[in-house]
Amino acid sequence: MVLYGQLLGEVPHDRRVQEGLLLAARGPGDCTQLSQVWQQVRAYLDGETDIELHSMYERLMSETRAVGAAVGGRIGR
Repeated sequence: MVLYGQLLGEVPHDRRVQEGLLLAARGPGDCTQLSQVWQQVRAYLDGETDIELHSMYERLMSETRAVGAAVGGRIGR
């Protein structure tokens, strides 16, 4: 994730970097981390994200929440 963060600083408009950073942030299953990275991406783009990138973020958040809920449900049993 550190590499993608560095690349975002160098080439913030590269879609591959934006998507890679979001995917890396989702990796550990942490919604907070994913949200923080989304804010970082938006800051580098001056808040101007396109609908596809926003949709990807929303999908990743939804998937991450679902996995967290499923794991939490199994632990409580």
